[in-house]
Amino acid sequence: MALFAIFLIWGCTNDDEAVQPPENPNPQPLQLNVGISVDDVPFSYDAVYTNFGGTTVKFDRVAFYMSQFSFQRGQEDPVETDSITVFLKDDDAVESFIFTEVPNEGFNSMRLFIGLDPVTNAGNPLTAPHPLDVESMTWGWNPGAGYKFARFTGRYDSNGDGEITNDDDMFDYHCATDELFTEVDLDIENPPGSETNQPVLLKLDLRSLFEGIDISANSMSHGAEAPNAAIMANFTVALEAAQ
Repeated sequence: MALFAIFLIWGCTNDDEAVQPPENPNPQPLQLNVGISVDDVPFSYDAVYTNFGGTTVKFDRVAFYMSQFSFQRGQEDPVETDSITVFLKDDDAVESFIFTEVPNEGFNSMRLFIGLDPVTNAGNPLTAPHPLDVESMTWGWNPGAGYKFARFTGRYDSNGDGEITNDDDMFDYHCATDELFTEVDLDIENPPGSETNQPVLLKLDLRSLFEGIDISANSMSHGAEAPNAAIMANFTVALEAAQ
């Protein structure tokens, strides 16, 4: 499943006068690749993971929203975007999407948010453009209840036989509500002087994401319940940028 994105470069204003967006000399496209791993091994839906959240697990869904990306050179004002993308991990491939205008003079940090800002979260998914219309990331019983910022589902070894079968119970984490809108700041070195921006890889380690989560004891969690709050907080350490 491909990543989907909406792009709009925007400036900001203060109470006195309009402020021009920071100068973006020689803007170039930037390819952002997103990969998932467990212990530095590429993630697979076919894999069974042991000693994971206190048990053995197998995933059948990994999905989360990323939004409001920005890129910064040193102490300069960041180049900000209103980009929204939903990462739907339906196979084992690294997913990619493109930003159209990113500074080609070298940047050393980027910021993004997991989830959606309160205004977007209050929108109507029945009339919203893609990727805000993804049904599996909404509450089907109440479309006006906001979006699921992140969703992780699968089965865990509930009977303790060391295997994962359809007889095992499911785990289901639907992270949501405005209070879980999570900022992630990443250090990265995109060197100046090249004709094009170098691709950036975002790596998410699922084991780090579930650090401190007892799946057997808390296999179902919706909204901003404690296990979900912990998962969203873990994004700040489980998500890394590399080139």
